Amino acid sequence: MKRNVSRKTGAIVLFLLIGYVSISYFVGFPLGFGKILSQHAAKSYCSKIYPEAQVGKTVFNPVRNGYQTTVTLGDERIYVSANPAKDFVYDAHREELFLNESGIAEIIAELTRTNGHFYACRVIWNCDDTITPIVSLRIDYTDDESVPLPSQAQIKELLAPVALEFIARVENIHPLESIEVQYYHPDFNPDEKGYTWRSMTVALNNNTPRTKEIFYAAELVEK
Repeated sequence: MKRNVSRKTGAIVLFLLIGYVSISYFVGFPLGFGKILSQHAAKSYCSKIYPEAQVGKTVFNPVRNGYQTTVTLGDERIYVSANPAKDFVYDAHREELFLNESGIAEIIAELTRTNGHFYACRVIWNCDDTITPIVSLRIDYTDDESVPLPSQAQIKELLAPVALEFIARVENIHPLESIEVQYYHPDFNPDEKGYTWRSMTVALNNNTPRTKEIFYAAELVEK
């Protein structure tokens, strides 16, 4: 009897261990250590970028679906989000400074005024390279004029020149990582999750041609 209980206990422990290892592999770091790893990465980042800053608590931010660390710079409090599993740090304070000083913020404001769409730029840094900004673009395109509802090919035809203009303007200042373009039409029926946007993302490495064809080939998915 004791031997059977011992075997069952061993099987349960083995099952839990396998589950723990599997989930940890899936999320990219040991389960339960996300906060510790994120805080360590944030402290390492701040030691290089804000050596005089006071690094505070690390808490989970459900909006960003990740951990963020409080950093005090004199009288100012900022937040640094570190994701060592994906090897990046997001620093909204430094992002804003970069966009303003580079002139990208001015481009975004100008295109928004001119075209009426939502333009945005996200800047992150690698955990091991805290100097070089990694820049990605986003456009939210609301289409209230096309009647009837355009086909996927027609949607891409609408989006491509708008995206290419944004890419060209920003790449005059800094290399780009990717662009995400989201499209909304009032005739879209919500899916089972209530999503009514369609989205496509295109990587912008050195081998990617800056032509309409890269958007024609991209997958347009519900989001």
